[in-house]
Amino acid sequence: MNFRKYGLGLCSFVLLVVAGACTTAPSGPSAAAGGAGGSASLTASAASVAQAESDGLMSAMATGSVVAPRPLSPATNTIVRNQDQPVTLVVQNAVVTRPGGTTYTFEVATDLAFSSKVQTKDGIAEGSGQTSVRLDQLAPARDYYWHARAVSAGTTGVFGVTFKFSVGPAVVINPPAPIAPLNGAPPPAPRQAPDRVPLTTRAANCTGTLRLGVLGS
Repeated sequence: MNFRKYGLGLCSFVLLVVAGACTTAPSGPSAAAGGAGGSASLTASAASVAQAESDGLMSAMATGSVVAPRPLSPATNTIVRNQDQPVTLVVQNAVVTRPGGTTYTFEVATDLAFSSKVQTKDGIAEGSGQTSVRLDQLAPARDYYWHARAVSAGTTGVFGVTFKFSVGPAVVINPPAPIAPLNGAPPPAPRQAPDRVPLTTRAANCTGTLRLGVLGS
């Protein structure tokens, strides 16, 4: 028999059957009086059980269930250049049985057990299909682990799969330092190039003079 169809749980049905047996078994005036009292008590107990089951069912329907969001970006083992910070975390939205007002919590830690959390972003409103959050600046040359969970209709879901990413070292370019001339030193004297250079040619078996000058002078 489908007990739920009539709004009764199994325990309620059993109590009602016992109540019916108690009302038909006794005989005589005193037994009838006692049976009536027992029947009323058991019927009240059965009603209480049925009401408790109904309340539990309504509570479960009101809170709903939440499936953990799926991490998308940065993908696990991604290396992020330090100059590309801040890092943005993206998840696929969680599956909920009672949608509406869903928010997300993102956690970032330096260890897989999340005992050393460096950032927590809570109460992030759900986006369309995906939800993202931008982190604050992270220390360079470190490995980081992150995960996320959803909260919907009063139910807090579990954290999803943990992903890892690394931030590269900081690249520092120092400004150039002057070498010469030193501060306050006089400039070096200009070098004078000779305007006549002896030129010897073997082909003509003669000696001449080459005059050097600046084009256009």
